[in-house]
Amino acid sequence: MDSSPDIGERLRELRQDASLTQEDVAILAGTTEQTVGNWETRATIPGPRHIQRLAEVYGQTIAAVRGEEEPRRLSQEERYHLEQDRAVLLREWRRNHGEHRREKGSRPGGRPRRAAEQPRE
Repeated sequence: MDSSPDIGERLRELRQDASLTQEDVAILAGTTEQTVGNWETRATIPGPRHIQRLAEVYGQTIAAVRGEEEPRRLSQEERYHLEQDRAVLLREWRRNHGEHRREKGSRPGGRPRRAAEQPRE
């Protein structure tokens, strides 16, 4: 019997190990916070483009992100550089998108909402 975590569990583990929020991951992966939550609860599964991006965000292989192999232990130097890179990207995104206050119609991934997704007034 395979005891490896499913992709949702693995994504949650990687995010928590990196001390990131679902919003942080959404920004870094170019998606929404709700989508990240759906991945972690396995309501949906990330596609190949997002799997690749998540591997980059966490400094892991695609197989590790998918739960097919154990995540590699990052050296202190690797972890430091990943944390610095993520912090710069998050700071830049928040500066360009108004800190934690999102304008009506904006999304964490930076893409404008489609007409069907616009909030009702």
